[in-house]
Amino acid sequence: MDSRLTEADLKETFYRNFQQQVASVRQQINDISRNTGAERTMCLENCLTAIDRLSHDVKDASGYLPAYDRRAYSQTIKALSEELQVKRSESGPVKKFQFKNRAKKPLDFKPSESSSPNPLPTPSSTPTPQPTTLLTHTSNNLITFLPSTTHSSGTISYISHSLLALSTSPPILSLTLLHITSTLLLTPPIQGPLHLTSLTNTVLLTSCRQFRMHDCKNVTVYLHCASRPIIEDCDGIAFAPLPSGLIDDESKGVENRWDQIDDFKWLKAEPSPHFRVLAPGERVPDSVLMDAITSATEDSLEDRLRAAGVPLLSNDHEEV
Repeated sequence: MDSRLTEADLKETFYRNFQQQVASVRQQINDISRNTGAERTMCLENCLTAIDRLSHDVKDASGYLPAYDRRAYSQTIKALSEELQVKRSESGPVKKFQFKNRAKKPLDFKPSESSSPNPLPTPSSTPTPQPTTLLTHTSNNLITFLPSTTHSSGTISYISHSLLALSTSPPILSLTLLHITSTLLLTPPIQGPLHLTSLTNTVLLTSCRQFRMHDCKNVTVYLHCASRPIIEDCDGIAFAPLPSGLIDDESKGVENRWDQIDDFKWLKAEPSPHFRVLAPGERVPDSVLMDAITSATEDSLEDRLRAAGVPLLSNDHEEV
């Protein structure tokens, strides 16, 4: 595996991921008319969240994206927002989602070779999302299902010294993980993007279509991912393939690109020092991971976390 990433590589990788996410959002917009009531509201929220995430991704990449590319990306995001407004209007009014412009066809473009240090302002037409909180502020817990299985996307945040084995939850469209420490976390299958921010001393097992990690330290990821994983401002990250017994049927036929990591904050010729790929002998055996996340073992929570490789510190038992 070649982990070296030039500025041209970064621009091309960003373009490729951006186009994939735009296609995903457009599909979600088209699906709105197929739903009614609460499901339709959730579809709208999912689209708003995805569009806002695209806007933030463009801002985060302003250090290496030329000004022309940033303007083109912003116009595409604006056009997506307008498409969403048209679809919302066709499907009937929903009070808390308001837009004003008519839809335009998103621009299609290739990244330019020039560069510019100017930052990208947030497009004024980009709506503010209203994500669903699936689980927050818990410590010293063992949880084997999501509090609600009716949401297709959402956020899990402020978790410490816990074991979340959510394999029995249904697949979800997208998931955001925030401020999680000293935890073993198995997510439900994720049909779209997984965004991680501020995870520390944690072991994560997940299957997703896109993987974006920001500001994380000392995290081991057992991953099945359909696209190249992206990390930024991270350190001490270790990657290994997700055990086959935890891969959902839909993902089994998809190429796993778990070890093709792009570090957006490392442009040097040398391999990035911020992550590594675990050799087979360094990985926790599949059987041990399976025992830790299932009820097959009678071990205590702390023993199960330790067996899975979760670093435990003296203050991990404090409430978050």
